[in-house]
Amino acid sequence: MSEKQYLYNIADKVSLYVQAKQNAIDFLVKNEIKDRNSIQNCLIMSQIWTASQINDTITINDIMIYLGNNEPADDDLDMKEVVLDDEMKHLTLNEILEVALDSDDGI
Repeated sequence: MSEKQYLYNIADKVSLYVQAKQNAIDFLVKNEIKDRNSIQNCLIMSQIWTASQINDTITINDIMIYLGNNEPADDDLDMKEVVLDDEMKHLTLNEILEVALDSDDGI
């Protein structure tokens, strides 16, 4: 793979994460979700779901970067990979977001 193609692949991947974040924001607005924890859970789950859909690995640090948080993550969690539960991989993004809202335990 050429360097140019490699960079295009990264750009395509980032675009998918950005689109999922925007879809989550649209979902939150449409459903008038105002609770901070619910908003955070949905945004985080949008990134985990996207990683699952494109067979990518994602860490806590990656999620924070994709969501625009510039503060460093806790060193213990920084490189910990986060994966979507196998039972949830078949769900659509909106279904994942609904599950995130319904979850009493958080993510």
